[in-house]
Parts: sequence; structure tokens; C-alpha cells
Amino acid sequence: MIRGGWSARLMRGFTGAATCCALTFATGCGDKETPVYPVSGKVTVAGKPAVGAQITLVPEKADEPARPIGTTDREGAFKLTSRAKDDGAPAGEYKVTVTLLKQVGNPDDGQTVSLLPAKYGKPELTPLKATVASGPTEIPAIDIPLR
Repeated sequence: MIRGGWSARLMRGFTGAATCCALTFATGCGDKETPVYPVSGKVTVAGKPAVGAQITLVPEKADEPARPIGTTDREGAFKLTSRAKDDGAPAGEYKVTVTLLKQVGNPDDGQTVSLLPAKYGKPELTPLKATVASGPTEIPAIDIPLR
């Protein structure tokens, strides 16, 4: 046990610093997470449900890190996820990408082919846009033509 002198002061300083670091780690850095709001919608391809399509919202603002995603069910419906399942997306303006892939050849090869026109899967080309409000948002139905 250290009773006095410079080594005791050093040990107390080290203990204080370790406690401070532990508290910071346990409680976060003090930054508040951007709130997210429930977002849902429906995607069809030529009028039929787009089963298994992946929807991604790409923020219009380049400095926004969130890229909420969702996958359509057998009715073409989806709910978006940012941090926890189906929690939604931050309020804002987004480009919407939609991809729908089909496995081809041997499943072990991992080869896929897109069932949608390429422009819908690229943020810089997609014509789809959405606005997420500061509250529950239903994105208007998206119908993608085959070609």
C-alpha cells in the first residue's frame, strides 16, 4: 500500500483518470444521437410486389452518415432500420435506391444479377426521392417499370 509522497499522488491521479475514462466509456461522449422516426412504404415492379428488394435512403446532405435500409416482404412492404430493427430514419431529404438481386449459377459462387434497371440502385442516378418527417412517415408507393 502506498501511503504518501509522489508515488501516492501519482497513484491517486491514475485512479482518477481511470475512473473518468470508465465513466466516459459507459455513458458515451456526450453527443446525442440524431432522433429517428418510423418509416415504411411499399415497392412494386411493374405493379407486382418486389419481394426481397433492398431499399436504402441516401441523405441529400453529404455530411449525414445515416443510410437507413429495409427489405421488402412478400407484399412489397418495408420498414426502415437505422440503429435498431424497424426504428426508422432521421428526418430529412433522401435519395432512394432500390435493388433486387437474383442468385444465378452455383450458390457457392455468389453470382447475382439485378432484376431492376441499374439507375434505381445508384444514388447518383436514381430518380426516386423521399422526405422523412419528424414523426412517423409513409413513403409514397414506389412502382418500378421493368425497362
